[in-house]
Amino acid sequence: MKLSKDLILSSIIEHKSAFMPIIDYINSNEGTHEFHAELYIDSFRDNVETKYSTDDQKVVKRLTLNSLVEHGIFTKARDGIFEISSFIVEMLRYLDTSRIKELSGHQFETIRENFERSCYQLEECSLERGQDLADIREQLNGLVADTRNKVQQNVAALKANADRIAEEFEQRNSGTPNSQVAHGSKLELLFRVRDLIDRYVAPCLQFINPNLDMRGRRLSLADSFNRIREYYEKHNFPNYELSILFNKRSIFSYYEDISVIMDQLERYYKALDQERVQYSAIEKAFNELFDEVVELRHDSEKNKFLSNDLPIFHKLSVYLGLHTHKSSMSKRLSWHSQRIGYQFNEWLRSVDHIKPKPSKPILIEDAPPNPDKERARELNLLTLGYDWPDQCNDLQLYIQNWLKNELTDYSLGDVLHTLQIARDDFKQAAGLKHLSFSTEKKSMSDGVYLLNYLPVQITKGQEHV
Repeated sequence: MKLSKDLILSSIIEHKSAFMPIIDYINSNEGTHEFHAELYIDSFRDNVETKYSTDDQKVVKRLTLNSLVEHGIFTKARDGIFEISSFIVEMLRYLDTSRIKELSGHQFETIRENFERSCYQLEECSLERGQDLADIREQLNGLVADTRNKVQQNVAALKANADRIAEEFEQRNSGTPNSQVAHGSKLELLFRVRDLIDRYVAPCLQFINPNLDMRGRRLSLADSFNRIREYYEKHNFPNYELSILFNKRSIFSYYEDISVIMDQLERYYKALDQERVQYSAIEKAFNELFDEVVELRHDSEKNKFLSNDLPIFHKLSVYLGLHTHKSSMSKRLSWHSQRIGYQFNEWLRSVDHIKPKPSKPILIEDAPPNPDKERARELNLLTLGYDWPDQCNDLQLYIQNWLKNELTDYSLGDVLHTLQIARDDFKQAAGLKHLSFSTEKKSMSDGVYLLNYLPVQITKGQEHV
């Protein structure tokens, strides 16, 4: 007798630990959803069957291998081999982000080609073929939603991987740095970091790069979104146009997150690679020193000490200058132990009587930090469909004054992020408005950062931005 799908799914979620070995097996076997029956049977026995008494076997019966096959969760592929439903795999990965499989460069290229193909199909479809146009839009909407979810999950997986590497890096750094075991494990970590960057992080960063240019008729993801939006705008589909714009900003907002992950992993790679070079140098020097003293272990030279005139010490300069360093960096304090408490209390009293001079806030003349992910999305929603002015002598000042009225805690980082959004919007309106830079240098501040800039001016014209 078949049970309710809700009941089966709730049981799977409640006992997800019984299915995680299958997910691990899939991740380590190039993504195939097939697995050996013994894998689930052993996990089912350890995580489900042993937790219930003989009087309470309802949950056990729901999650047996035969029951899951009957309800379509598993499909028998051949003798002893079963296949798990793709929906269940995605659900379990959603419940445990550490098991989400990162997207490779080949998968990103497939998504890009799908967008490119859908974009050309939409542009070539006549408005008179209403049903064909509706089918293309339906296919495109599904592709957009699927891509947005995949990018979101991929970012979560990469972040989880980067966090694990960071934790492992700190743990291994706290051990004995020059031991052979520590060196071997760090060397393995070095290769894992490089592999993660090259196979997963760099392709994702390139895929959602809003400024990526491709040759010929090949379209980047950003190009496809822009052309689809232009099509909807040209043929007066405002709702579809706003939807494409929102989804584009949602997907490309993860570019900053991936850039942070890339910078973090590059730092770890450089540190590990530097340790590898240093360890190799130390190992080489030790081997040379060991070869030099081999003669002192035999015959008449046995049990003699090393002398400082050996040729090897002219090559190894690691101990040079230690005597001078010790003499110049000796302790300077000469307080008597009995008087330290008294002297310290006197110093505290003198500090209490000093009135600090009021100081003016020091503005930081540096690039303000970019808004975080939540703030960026708030700004994206705030500017969605905003009607920018046709003429303006200082777009940065205009945005600053506007954000002051809209936000209670605006910053210069918000101004720069909104400026980039405005420039993207003007690119879509090429020929109607023209952007140019003034030669007069100006500055603005949010109380923390000071920004020097050349004002962006808006004028009506027929030129492309």
